[in-house]
Amino acid sequence: MRSRWAAALLGLGIVLVGAGCGDTDGGDADGPSSSDSPAVIEDVVEYEFTGADPVMAEDDRGVFAASDGLLYLLGPAEVTGDALANASARFQEQWLVDVEFDTDGGAAFGAMAARHFGNQVAIVLDGGVVSAPLINATEFDGVAVIAGAFDEGLARDLAVALNQNGSILEFRPVLDVAEDTDEGRAALEAALRSE
Repeated sequence: MRSRWAAALLGLGIVLVGAGCGDTDGGDADGPSSSDSPAVIEDVVEYEFTGADPVMAEDDRGVFAASDGLLYLLGPAEVTGDALANASARFQEQWLVDVEFDTDGGAAFGAMAARHFGNQVAIVLDGGVVSAPLINATEFDGVAVIAGAFDEGLARDLAVALNQNGSILEFRPVLDVAEDTDEGRAALEAALRSE
């Protein structure tokens, strides 16, 4: 494990909710959320970082590992942690982490959410996939709220990790997923080389 903050992110099921949305019920599964629906990204599986080094292509696509037994072929980073203005933990019926993006970062995150609506986007910290949530909303208005199966300590650790790891935190689109086996790795690495 290359990052001491990765431990704070292990096994979290997360939901990202757009600004001004107090609940985490999610948007319409059949289409983008309307302005009265929360902007939500739902995590489809809980993850732990294995610390395996990614295999990268020249165009910044790569094969990344997560210790949920899966490997991810990811596109280039579309948003980095440098776009975050602030992250803070708070309690509102459950522990939440508010994530505010700077102006450019909010626009980039919103554009990424619109492009990848209905698909997974991996949150990569220090070269490992810590979560690969499914985006089911297209509007975040520069602020997202992370809700998940974590206690106060993990929520605060996540906020600190987001605040202090801008240069190694990335949001990347998921292009393909395979089991973390020799065959799965070979298939994703072949796909990486062929594109």
